[in-house]
Amino acid sequence: YQRRVRGINAEYGDVHRFKDGSLSFATVSRDKKIKVWDFTEAHNTTDKWSCSCSRRFDAAITAIDISVTGVILLGFETGEISLVKRDNDQISVLCSVERAVCPTLTINTVQWRPGSEGTEFAVCSEDNNLLLLRVLLPSKNEE
Repeated sequence: YQRRVRGINAEYGDVHRFKDGSLSFATVSRDKKIKVWDFTEAHNTTDKWSCSCSRRFDAAITAIDISVTGVILLGFETGEISLVKRDNDQISVLCSVERAVCPTLTINTVQWRPGSEGTEFAVCSEDNNLLLLRVLLPSKNEE
């Protein structure tokens, strides 16, 4: 399904879809924003994509992946790594990886490990590093 999405004016770094069966995807860009887009079917008008939520960060976002549980993994131009979650109409930060563990240069790619349900991921960066990391996120009962 292809349609032009209005509202993406900046050079986008990466696009990734949610794996929950919805018609939603997220874009990240050099303008330091992540945006989540949803497809809405409107009666008597044309169907359209609309930005349902967005968040601005301190650095350009250069990589994204979304786990089957909906945890969004972000890689930044500064080498930083953050995990965020979409909560209805906002994007909240779950955690950030300690800076001492992160790459020193721009992150090119982030990828959740298949089957890890949002706990293990790989990061590739401009400094020729490949990092394999595991995160322990609080369970829903602990939040």
